[in-house]
Amino acid sequence: MKNIKISLIIPCFNEQECLPLVIPPLFDVFNQYAWEVEVILVNNGSTDLTNQIISQLQKIYPQIIQVNLSINQLYGGGVQAGLKLATGDIIGHMCADGQISAVEVSNILMQAIELYPLHSCFVAKAKRIHHHNLGLRNLSSMLWKNLFSTLFGRVCSDVNATPKFYSRKLLDKMIFKTQGDFFDAELMVQAKSWQSKIVEIHTHFYPRIAGQSKVGKKFIQHSFNFIWDALKFKWNT
Repeated sequence: MKNIKISLIIPCFNEQECLPLVIPPLFDVFNQYAWEVEVILVNNGSTDLTNQIISQLQKIYPQIIQVNLSINQLYGGGVQAGLKLATGDIIGHMCADGQISAVEVSNILMQAIELYPLHSCFVAKAKRIHHHNLGLRNLSSMLWKNLFSTLFGRVCSDVNATPKFYSRKLLDKMIFKTQGDFFDAELMVQAKSWQSKIVEIHTHFYPRIAGQSKVGKKFIQHSFNFIWDALKFKWNT
């Protein structure tokens, strides 16, 4: 494990409240292992103090790489901006909202390391155990899963869950077409097409640790955009 380098990408849009609560526990856990870790924090066109918070955290944790996007590139665009700088043998991405604990993030990473050789194509990812009522989003999630299965077949049970950790070999094979929220689904479809090994780890999923959801009142619009991106991706493949 001493020779393994990990790159973790976290896109951040107006996450000034979450970052001071999310980043320190990650390093507390990562420092328990002999991994070489870089955490790429992508300021994805934020209009709050996210940029300044990242700069402050970078002074404490020199393993942080800061990326500043002047205009928001949507979720997928934010992750891809970080992927361009990732140098790890295993690469991962996750949200900045603190809905999954640092311990469970490291558990998923450990599963990837223990189960698969670095030269293989694999994805190790979360499978969410919800600890809050999602209301309408539960219904939307069920409808989306059925549509996704119809379009792309069986890939995994919780397509959008992060963190996801994947091998450098797999990443080098993939060419992403999606900028928006469909990015995670596209990654999983591509992983399947490259006959990757996929493991899902049950992971506790809590309400965001601070700040406001970026979906919120725009939930219906996000759902429509998600479905539209899925259809476009299917038509173009």
